[in-house]
Amino acid sequence: MVNLKLSVIATAMVFALTACGSSGDSSGAGFGRVNFNSNSQSAANSATNNGTTKTSGFTLNKGKTTNTANTSTNTVGKTTTPTPANTATTKPAVQANTNNGLALIGYDRNGVNVSPVAISSADLNKVTIDGTEVTLSQPGISAGTFTTISNNTKETIASGRALSYSRIGAYRDFNDAQGRNPSFTFVVGSVTPTAQVPTSGQATYDGLSLVSIVGGGAFSKGTSNFNVDFGSKKIMGTVKANSDVTIVPLEGKIDGASFSGTKDGVNMSGQFYGPQAAELGGVFNGTQQNGSTFNELMGVFGATKQ
Repeated sequence: MVNLKLSVIATAMVFALTACGSSGDSSGAGFGRVNFNSNSQSAANSATNNGTTKTSGFTLNKGKTTNTANTSTNTVGKTTTPTPANTATTKPAVQANTNNGLALIGYDRNGVNVSPVAISSADLNKVTIDGTEVTLSQPGISAGTFTTISNNTKETIASGRALSYSRIGAYRDFNDAQGRNPSFTFVVGSVTPTAQVPTSGQATYDGLSLVSIVGGGAFSKGTSNFNVDFGSKKIMGTVKANSDVTIVPLEGKIDGASFSGTKDGVNMSGQFYGPQAAELGGVFNGTQQNGSTFNELMGVFGATKQ
């Protein structure tokens, strides 16, 4: 009898709960529906779409609540977000490597008195000095030491394969239209980054030179030899013009990738070129006493670390 009463009471409670669930507003504006049987579907959950019930801007999905005001649901448990716009930009064009250097610009053989000026070039095939384009190489012509390029009254002497990261040369025009008779000496190349210049140790450099003893106008091919002490930041050496056996001593102090100094009335300015100061090059000018005579020097040198 007791068991029968308990069964009747339990059955009555189930019918009461079912009646309460079915009497709510089916629009979903009230409480969310409770389904005791997950495998059945009745008219009471007609607002359910693919297992998802929407109520007041939120989604009830298998016990998981998601704000539907800012997201869109395509399938059960899968939320998509807008694809970002393509913001890729065009990369800037790579600039050509620039070679830098120094030049002495002399007119009417006054190159002995001028100061060096900075020059630059996109490559080592030509360089513009004081408005004059100077050709440094020609197709199909390659020399180990110097190449001479002549054009009417103009003449250029430029180094060849002996230097890998720089180029030295001299230019003259002994009958230009303005009557100035220009003479240039120059060095240009890939300057060594300051961080790559050694700060200790010593090195020797051997190479080439071009020397005029009359302040420009005529240049003799020659050699150059230098001793460099990176620890004490000193450089000293000589250039020698082969044709007239003129020997010019040079000396200076190193500052970063550059060096400069004066020795016996001759001024020198130069730079290191290539990785780890693989080469050096510079220009020089001044008045050198040679016995009872005075040489009005104007020249350039370039050398490779040994």
